[in-house]
Amino acid sequence: MKRDISRILEVIKDELIKRDLLVRDGFIIKGLSAIQHTYDLMVKNKSTGKCVVVKYIESIDYSKVLSIAAERIDVDVDHVLLTDECPEDVKNLLTKLRVHVVKLNPSGKVEEIVTLIEKLVKE
Repeated sequence: MKRDISRILEVIKDELIKRDLLVRDGFIIKGLSAIQHTYDLMVKNKSTGKCVVVKYIESIDYSKVLSIAAERIDVDVDHVLLTDECPEDVKNLLTKLRVHVVKLNPSGKVEEIVTLIEKLVKE
């Protein structure tokens, strides 16, 4: 069953704005390849300009690793992927590629997600 994460994304957005970060939703980035990639959120540090993109993918497994890695390289910013399912070994592999996977639980783990994104844009 596909999760409706619009409420979770709205709470994440509100929390990031409170932390003085620029947040845009439904964001499209044109990659180095000229392909356009769509994200649920783009978060930007107002001082440094560093960006992080956020996207929800219902389930992540090995069959999606190559396309996720290619997209991360094409856009060249850290990614935070929110998901309902992802094996730990796939999560660890993607982390090495600057793709941070957060498995959602029923409560959404909003504080953990906000803290991770804030840390990434302030590094």
